[in-house]
Amino acid sequence: MERVTSTPLLAYLGLGTLAYISFLIADTAYCFLRPSLLHRYLHSSATTTGVATASQEDNAPWALITGASDGIGYGFAQELLSRGCNVILHGRNQAKLEKCSAALLTAYPARQTKLFVADASTGSMDADALLTLVAGLNLTVLVNNVGGTHPLSEPFKAAPEYTDAEVAQVINLNAGFTTLVTKTLLPVLAHRTPALVLNIGSLSYLGGPWVSVYAGTKAYLMSYSIALAAEMLADGRDVTVHAVLVGAVSTAGLNRKTSFFIPSARVMAAATLDRAGAGGVFITPFWPHALQAFALQMLPQSIVQRVLIKAISRLKDGPVEKRD
Repeated sequence: MERVTSTPLLAYLGLGTLAYISFLIADTAYCFLRPSLLHRYLHSSATTTGVATASQEDNAPWALITGASDGIGYGFAQELLSRGCNVILHGRNQAKLEKCSAALLTAYPARQTKLFVADASTGSMDADALLTLVAGLNLTVLVNNVGGTHPLSEPFKAAPEYTDAEVAQVINLNAGFTTLVTKTLLPVLAHRTPALVLNIGSLSYLGGPWVSVYAGTKAYLMSYSIALAAEMLADGRDVTVHAVLVGAVSTAGLNRKTSFFIPSARVMAAATLDRAGAGGVFITPFWPHALQAFALQMLPQSIVQRVLIKAISRLKDGPVEKRD
């Protein structure tokens, strides 16, 4: 009798599991099947105001990219400039930003750049200076890319080895500065709709050894993005918010060769822009990373922990350069 009554229960469990897996597959595929809506956000100011300004150049869209002096941020600058968008480059090193700006303008002479110099790890930001910088610009895109572990004496550290200052700096760099910049610029973006906010996260939010504080800040960005997207919807603002889940990327900070699962910074940026507006709040735009994320979602937490320990151990033991 037990065998007879348990059969329907097992069948329902099997159907439920199959439905869950099917949903995850459909959710992952949806982002890649829909066309990019980036063109919605790279619009002229005349589109929003209905009144043409002095020149077509005055109408050009602008994007602010935090952490733009190298890595994925610089890749976003290259991609956005190539797609007709002017950019504001943020970084903490004035000389390095000027060098980046010169190289970008040489490659894209028809475009414009501006610089926003601020140390994202300090826990403060001059909001008035930022608002003055963007005043009069058709700012329609915000890329919150700044982050990392460069305030640390070494990139991978056990939790008890952090100094109090390092804890604060990593939190400020990866979460605090993004929150300050976003809350300052949201009213500007809301007047230039449709607008786009990209919060660059990491698959490390799943947790892993020797990156506990960093992983925690990336989990914060996910929750913050969900709440912000809900707020925009509730307030009737046409501002799309994405939390972008990123795996390993070949950058100066992570000295790894490109491979099937490790794209270059520019390829990562291009993939993100190609999926803008095409999914829900969470997007994993580089499809090999999406495969990794899907696989991790399917595994028990105990196995995920072992996978992450092995992956981060390889990074920890490999050559890693410190950023300027």
